[in-house]
Amino acid sequence: MAVRAAPRRMHLDERRDSIVAAAMRLFAQRGFEGAKSREIGRAAGVSEAMVYKAFPTKKSLYVAIIEAKMREPGARLDPRALAALTDEREFFGTIATTLVERVRADDTFLRLLYFSALEGHALSSLFFRRRVDPVLGAIAGFIRRGIRARRYRRVSPELAARAFLGSVLYHHQMERLFGRPVPARLGIRAVVADLVGLLHTGLGIRGRGHE
Repeated sequence: MAVRAAPRRMHLDERRDSIVAAAMRLFAQRGFEGAKSREIGRAAGVSEAMVYKAFPTKKSLYVAIIEAKMREPGARLDPRALAALTDEREFFGTIATTLVERVRADDTFLRLLYFSALEGHALSSLFFRRRVDPVLGAIAGFIRRGIRARRYRRVSPELAARAFLGSVLYHHQMERLFGRPVPARLGIRAVVADLVGLLHTGLGIRGRGHE
């Protein structure tokens, strides 16, 4: 009779990764209040005690979730890379395309962001500080430089940055949260072109090719 091999025990790092992955799934489905440590442990294949051993506080688990999302390929818009872009449509198109593609592929981050804000978790401010504020700052900086160069009309760069990022996020809300997708004929390129075009109209871009 063949001897059945004992299941391999996970190393601590593997357990941590498994717990983080399970927590992300459950938090995105139920919210932070709706997912309990016992359920996270069960989904991760570890005991509840191991969840507390790996992450003694909820904040440490939240930070680990953010760091895991930021390590994913293409998950993060790098403000330094954005700063190297000088063409308006390339700059705003890169931001919109990256966000649209990422959320269509995996809306976990979007759901975590909204749950954390609605439930009043400290994770909301952590998300913004790590992932949203740098992008808003890059957008506002780009618009501010355009105003100084007299390419754009005078507007609040911060409000314009919020308006643009808000339009992209609201597009995701309609698609992913409320089940109201855009017509099938509109692919990502068409959606991005319209979102960027609306911003250009609002900024009153001047110069050849934009009259």
